[in-house]
Amino acid sequence: MAQGLYDKATELGEQNVRMLKKEIIEDHEYKAKAMLSLAHAYAACGDWEQAWKNANNSAGMYKRLYTTPGPLYAIALSDAAYYNARRANYSYAKNDAVKALELYSEQNDKNVTAESKILSNLAYTHFLLGEYTQTKDLTNKAVSMLDAAGAKQSAEYASALSLLAAATSRTQSDQNDAIAFATTALGIQNKVLPPVNFDKAVTMARLSLAHMRKTDTSKAIESGTKVWQYGIRYTSCR
Repeated sequence: MAQGLYDKATELGEQNVRMLKKEIIEDHEYKAKAMLSLAHAYAACGDWEQAWKNANNSAGMYKRLYTTPGPLYAIALSDAAYYNARRANYSYAKNDAVKALELYSEQNDKNVTAESKILSNLAYTHFLLGEYTQTKDLTNKAVSMLDAAGAKQSAEYASALSLLAAATSRTQSDQNDAIAFATTALGIQNKVLPPVNFDKAVTMARLSLAHMRKTDTSKAIESGTKVWQYGIRYTSCR
């Protein structure tokens, strides 16, 4: 049933993009925004190929629309980089993620939530390359930024904390910090995200791995089992 809801969301998103492309021939912000929204819908069910394709097309359109690359281009490029990393295209993903952060940092009117997500997206490319120190530095910065802005109950805060848990679990023999980070992240996600969601499954998988490294088999199995109760195509929950 959950997969059916996500399939319906992507179907409606595809219809919206097709309609806009038919009605508006030239590049337009509405089309770029619709493609990025569609990318998010595909990402919610773990379809990274379609998520990357639509986010990348959105970024390209935003780039063409403005003489000087603006925040919308940086945000779309960052999301495309994250999805590309999920496709295991690491070098291109990291280059785009670095570029997105550099571009967004140059903006005068920055949004804390958007900037923290861009930091986390770059952190994830470092994480996949085994660069855990950089991962922790970037996620700590994102977490601190959101904390200072009073956004500790946001999906972005939980996502950054979840990734921090994953990197911490791989760099500390004592798993207590990693378990605490993942548990807090999951608690927030249970409040602010839909019942079935890829990011929640990722956090549960990370929590399970931390318990496993701590040799707490029963808790590892408990968290791990919940991941696969989801009716979504979860091909990778790293």
